[in-house]
Amino acid sequence: MSSLVMQPSVMPSQDELWQSLFKDYTLWYDKRPTVNGRPDFVHKQHHFSLWLNKWTPKWALEGVTEADELIAVPWEKVHIYLCKQLAVFAPPHACCSLRMR
Repeated sequence: MSSLVMQPSVMPSQDELWQSLFKDYTLWYDKRPTVNGRPDFVHKQHHFSLWLNKWTPKWALEGVTEADELIAVPWEKVHIYLCKQLAVFAPPHACCSLRMR
């Protein structure tokens, strides 16, 4: 989204920010794993914030859910593979041993 790059002093609308997240997610930090009263997504350059809450557009909530589902399965497979490889050298962590059953 060019308006984020061209005019960082102008606050884009929430819709524009969500569109920016889906257009190029690499420009955003996903803070959800560490969220504790902080935004869920933060723009890396301009520090604009996005929150998943009752004001989030329905299409954005659905998009985040879809993206999470696409990412979760491959990561789970990679995690299990790495745990099995590491188990050769050391006992697996508790989370790994549960997943390898």
